[in-house]
Amino acid sequence: MFKESDNSHHPDVMVSSTYTDLTAHREAVCDSLLRLGFFPVGMEYDSAKAGKDVIASSLEMVARAQAYIGIIGHRYGAVPRDAERNPAELSITEIEYQAAVKRGIPVYIFVMGDDHAVVREAVEPVEAYQVKLAALKAEVRLRSISPAFSSVEQLRSLALQSIFELKAQIGGQAEPAPTRFQNRRALAEVTAPHLLATPNFISGHEFVGRRDELTALDEWATGNDSLLVIEAIGGAGKSTLAWQWLNERATNTRPDLAGLLWYSFYEGGADMAAFAANAFTYVTGQRLSNFRGRKTAELAGFLVASLRERPFLLVLDGLERVLVAYHRLDASQTRDDEVASGKDDRACIKPADGDLLRQLVGANPSKILITSRLLPTSLLNKSGQLLPGARHRLLGGLHPDDALMMMRNVGVRGDVKAIKRYLAVNFDNHPQIVGIVGGLVKDYIRDPGNFDRWEEDPLAGAALHLSKLDLVQRQTHILAAALNGLDRGVRQVLSRIAALGSAVGFETVEALNPFLLPQPQSSIWLDSSLKDSTSHLALLQAESRDAPTERLEEINREIDETRTTIAKLEAERATSLEALAEYRRAEEVALPRLISALRDLEQRGLVQWDRQKNTYDLHPVVRGYAFDVLDQPERVDICDLIADHFRRKPADRYSDTKTLADVQQSMSIFRALVQAGRFDQAMRFYRGDFANALSYSIEAHHEILALLKPLFSNGFGRPPVGLRGPFEESYLLNNAAVALIELGRLSEARDALTIKLRLNLEDMDWQNLRICLTNLGETLRDDNRLAQSHAAFKFALELAEVLNNKEDLARGQWYLMATYRITGQFKRARAAYDAFRRLPIPSNRAIYRSGDAEEELCWLDFYEGRVTDDQLDAAEVVARAGSNRTALRSLIRLRGELALDRGSPNVAITAFESAIEMGQAVGLPVASFEARLALAKARFGQWQAAGDICERLVELDRPPHIELAPAYLELGDHDRAREHALAGYSEAWADGPPYSRWRELQQSRAVLKLLFETEPQLPAFDPRAVEPLPYEAEIRQVIADRKKTK
Repeated sequence: MFKESDNSHHPDVMVSSTYTDLTAHREAVCDSLLRLGFFPVGMEYDSAKAGKDVIASSLEMVARAQAYIGIIGHRYGAVPRDAERNPAELSITEIEYQAAVKRGIPVYIFVMGDDHAVVREAVEPVEAYQVKLAALKAEVRLRSISPAFSSVEQLRSLALQSIFELKAQIGGQAEPAPTRFQNRRALAEVTAPHLLATPNFISGHEFVGRRDELTALDEWATGNDSLLVIEAIGGAGKSTLAWQWLNERATNTRPDLAGLLWYSFYEGGADMAAFAANAFTYVTGQRLSNFRGRKTAELAGFLVASLRERPFLLVLDGLERVLVAYHRLDASQTRDDEVASGKDDRACIKPADGDLLRQLVGANPSKILITSRLLPTSLLNKSGQLLPGARHRLLGGLHPDDALMMMRNVGVRGDVKAIKRYLAVNFDNHPQIVGIVGGLVKDYIRDPGNFDRWEEDPLAGAALHLSKLDLVQRQTHILAAALNGLDRGVRQVLSRIAALGSAVGFETVEALNPFLLPQPQSSIWLDSSLKDSTSHLALLQAESRDAPTERLEEINREIDETRTTIAKLEAERATSLEALAEYRRAEEVALPRLISALRDLEQRGLVQWDRQKNTYDLHPVVRGYAFDVLDQPERVDICDLIADHFRRKPADRYSDTKTLADVQQSMSIFRALVQAGRFDQAMRFYRGDFANALSYSIEAHHEILALLKPLFSNGFGRPPVGLRGPFEESYLLNNAAVALIELGRLSEARDALTIKLRLNLEDMDWQNLRICLTNLGETLRDDNRLAQSHAAFKFALELAEVLNNKEDLARGQWYLMATYRITGQFKRARAAYDAFRRLPIPSNRAIYRSGDAEEELCWLDFYEGRVTDDQLDAAEVVARAGSNRTALRSLIRLRGELALDRGSPNVAITAFESAIEMGQAVGLPVASFEARLALAKARFGQWQAAGDICERLVELDRPPHIELAPAYLELGDHDRAREHALAGYSEAWADGPPYSRWRELQQSRAVLKLLFETEPQLPAFDPRAVEPLPYEAEIRQVIADRKKTK
């Protein structure tokens, strides 16, 4: 039964026929319409509408349809008695047909042939109606082409061809699936208490059993713990279990629930920020459009506060996708045995996501149900124990009786004990594997459905050799058997969907149709050459009639050669025409064969079809295996097809890029090239505007590392693989290092830059050597190695001088200005700024962004006590105009610092919260910002909130000691303040003046003074203790040599 169309982007097509005798035929046509992006309109759901008779209902359906499909069998159909509206006593089917013809919409008629098998009840018994049926068939044959069909499958094939023509005829109005935005918008219109599913869940098999697990969920729902994590390997049925309980039992167990929300992280583009926006607008009844794009941190507090007011049930499905372990380009194709599961791997990629998870633990009276392949560390304390209010359940296999029922449901028969033993011993009754085994037995060619014979057959079940394999290996083994049982074309369809990485619309599946032959080359040039050769032969023959004897021999030789050429061209033309005919024959059946393959994969439980959105998806386990087993040539071919498909679409506009959604197409192309092993092509596509948009316009540093990771198969401390030379390797090493620096992964950044230094020196690439030194200086500065950092910046400046690159000189002075300001050498900082202003501002966005200099000058003036609000306003304008998020975030923090100094903690709170949101939105470390926020809140009287922030920050591996000390002092916790002030003092001291952090040292001293604590006696700066930079001797030599040749 189809639901009534409520989506204007799906054109309606009327499906008209008699009903009981043509149920399967109607289903075949409706199925074809849905797959090609149309919505079937018919009596299944419309004719029984209250207040309408059958004639009115039928005419209304025809009136709103954009096309009409009629199926005529061997019955005339019901004839409504109405002297006024149906004086000719026509059947409903004929009334609908005549109305469609009168409207002038496209009409397609299919007539059942005489050779179609029918039962007696499906033949018209009334003689008068037999006459009318014959007349109707004669009329439709006169009006239009009305192909005959002899089976349901033939009707399906004929209908597909006609629907494909209709799709072209109506100008592409039929979209294969709504866009993600349209889906989210439609879903957001669902209001509580009705279930909001983003998106609906589609199981690969029918739900059976799980009585104990359902009971446990009931018990949790009525208990005190607010959050439950169901953890299991892929394919264990955790999503299916959660969906079943949500839809069938949740409201019976908790009738007081104010609403139900399902959010899947398997959906492309899904993340915690989108979840928070969807959940908050659903819980509060507000419009999603008002909150789409808001940051996780911004929404978290509002969401949790709303959940505490009334009891809601939120289900977060597939949460592992936000964890470090799945932060990879091929996350959707990753198998369980390929995923690391250590503590760091189970952390959230973005700190704000972990914060939201921890807050959800305290969302009583609401309930939060999570399904995940891994238990997030955000839900554990330092001792590795679950936080109070959270539960964890490992999901095992099905009960043996339930596994048996699954087998029976697909038509498997055999000895009960043998079936139970086989499934339990070999697969621990893993639901997905049970479903696949059932499919294998059902399709067993020697005796379909006979388990006993299948198990003993050395070419079937006995060939699997499962006894020595673990569960994951057995899962892989049975998937291999399932895929090996597919026809080549069907398997190709599966592999191409697997390579796409997420749910896709039919348009994309169709574009990758393996049944469609490559289009042959045009024969126009052959026709032209043949025409020219024939004309030339005629001229030679005419010339030979009057040619002198001495010329005749040469002419005859040319005639023979031309005849040979003509014969060759005629043979080539015949081959070309045959290839074209073969292509056209294949084109006619390619679409029906694709649809047939998709239906076969659905029936086997390997592909999931969402009829409402007309998208196709795979379970992650199936996707991972189906892609992993591709041999390299086939993988290359498929990924090339995918890249070409997306390249034909309008290109992303990098200049307008604001979010990852703006570069999704570019990411798809890059991903396809990488998966094809075309690393060099991928690098060329990535380099330049795409890379700059990701790094600077979006600050998508996590995504950059995920994109580049396949090229760094040996880690970021080794050169990337598969590139043409050192320049390309150097470029990607630099991009990876910049992302690592921003994310605080400094040791990895240092390793990457060390390799880059060596490559640049060996390749004598002095420009990239200077860039590398600059980035190394940033890494060392962030790692508190201030003396080494200063040396790196000085070397970079010297190299720019000897290369006489004015823009690089300007950038070098900017870096020195920041270094001198941080270390309190203000006169030198001013001198560096003056030198910067005398040089041309760098035009390359990769080395300088608008607002950089203005932002640094504001900080310098702040350190010296002279910054103004007008100056900050002007700097922000420049930074915003240049989409310089880094400078903008820094300026917002500076506003917070200035507000604290001025005694305006409320203003400081707003500024720090904004800076935190900007950082958390892209997964950057923001602990120091949060500690300053805690201080502002404490000064504003929000002591509980300030204390909560501090208690969370001290749990970090690297707490922000410098910033925590004044916060704890303000809260009156002198012991904690002393502890962090002493630790912060040591951090700020760094290498010792002049290589200390001036402001941070002043802050630590102030806290210690108020606590009457003596400053630590730390060693003074010793130049001899500073380690040389990597390859420092070689760098010095390069500079010296360049000075000599300058």
